[in-house]
Amino acid sequence: MNELARKDLMTCLGIWLALEIIGFGLIPAIVSASVAQPDNWFLISLPLGIGGAFLMASGTQLTLNALEQENRTRKRLIHLLSFITSWAGLLGIGFPLLVISMLIGIEIFTRLQG
Repeated sequence: MNELARKDLMTCLGIWLALEIIGFGLIPAIVSASVAQPDNWFLISLPLGIGGAFLMASGTQLTLNALEQENRTRKRLIHLLSFITSWAGLLGIGFPLLVISMLIGIEIFTRLQG
């Protein structure tokens, strides 16, 4: 793994960890989400976040490898694979944000209905 991919890995892990702390530590303490337990979502979020950080770093590594390719078709294929890998990584890293947004939305709609 080159230096840029390693830097991306550490940055993504830091962002994911911050989202975990805010999403599963602070927000449930402030807003009681009685509709669903965030504990189950937290266990699902652990492998998705770590895997997402590695996918983001892999996307960076693939992009750098694509720049070295001389064959135009192969270069485009590697760029497409890098794009897909990076977006899958972003979904894994942003999973805590998606879950907490969903839980808060469910809580708001539940309170509005009565």
